[in-house]
Amino acid sequence: MSAYLRSQEPEPSSRSRTASWITTASSGPPPTLPLIAPSADTIIFAPASRGAERAVAVTVQSTNGSLAALLRAASWNSSASVRFTPWSVPRCRPAILAGSGRASRTRPRLRLPRAPAYKRAVADLAVVCDFDGTATVLDIGDEISRHFCGTDYLALQKKLFLEGKLTTRAIIQSIYTPVRAPEAEVIAFALTAAKIRPGFVELVAAARDRGAPFFLASGGLRQYVEAVLAAHLPADLREHVRIRANLAEFSPEGLRVSYPTDAESRAAGCHVCGSCKRVVVAEARRTGAKYVIGIGDGFADRCLAQFADQTYALEDSYLHGYCREQRMACIPFTELYEAAEAVRSFTPAAERPRER
Repeated sequence: MSAYLRSQEPEPSSRSRTASWITTASSGPPPTLPLIAPSADTIIFAPASRGAERAVAVTVQSTNGSLAALLRAASWNSSASVRFTPWSVPRCRPAILAGSGRASRTRPRLRLPRAPAYKRAVADLAVVCDFDGTATVLDIGDEISRHFCGTDYLALQKKLFLEGKLTTRAIIQSIYTPVRAPEAEVIAFALTAAKIRPGFVELVAAARDRGAPFFLASGGLRQYVEAVLAAHLPADLREHVRIRANLAEFSPEGLRVSYPTDAESRAAGCHVCGSCKRVVVAEARRTGAKYVIGIGDGFADRCLAQFADQTYALEDSYLHGYCREQRMACIPFTELYEAAEAVRSFTPAAERPRER
């Protein structure tokens, strides 16, 4: 039948209208679906094409006056089938031409969504990361003490700590006590000494992209931590970092350290750290995190390792040795790319397969 004759035929009613798309002739009449909406149990069978043609004729019957989707099944030598799933067939309405009063015959164009660069945001993950010697290659606090107080003085403080004569809180104060330089001079030196550890920027970016809170928990001084981050992180990543650190009070008589979370640390059972990192882990859990990744290297990170769900310890560091002595599981690292990938590929507990 010619296209002209077909155009003169009366249009069928909305409940019995069929939409056919014939691409290449196939033997036998095209199949017709019953008057039911596509569902998970609906299958369209199409006869296989003869010869080398892949295309076959498919007929889809509309339901309740809605525009039927036009499908094509392909096969070489056997019948092909297309199975509908409720989420695979988008609902489309015909476009209405202005002033026409009827639906346009132009089929709507369907576009598949682009795959996201990262998995969806998670609400039950948080990262608590140390700064000196972890986010940075060198311990900036030690470098400040060595530069302004002398190498021998710093070595003596560390010896007293290892002998048990100084607590964590006490050594944090003692290495800075002789510093009489103004704040601007100390910060300027910190910026020259700081080198960000490879993978740290990627770690923060992974946490930001997954929606996981990122806490930078430092036993160092907030003033130089903020300055180093501002110099090495893009503004959007810097905004995602929550800094928890001690405060320095600069004066000609010497530098004094204050511990903002000292009372909370003592209430949590720690009387030696000053600003204990178990407090930061608890804060991370209050944000909704059920799984906390802790990353560190030094003696101030012992409490972090005890309270985090997974620990990354700098290879051959104090924390690495402590974890081995205490038989605590940890993942040694030299760069932070692996930790960044762990954040990026993290699977929420609700989506993990149950262990048998």
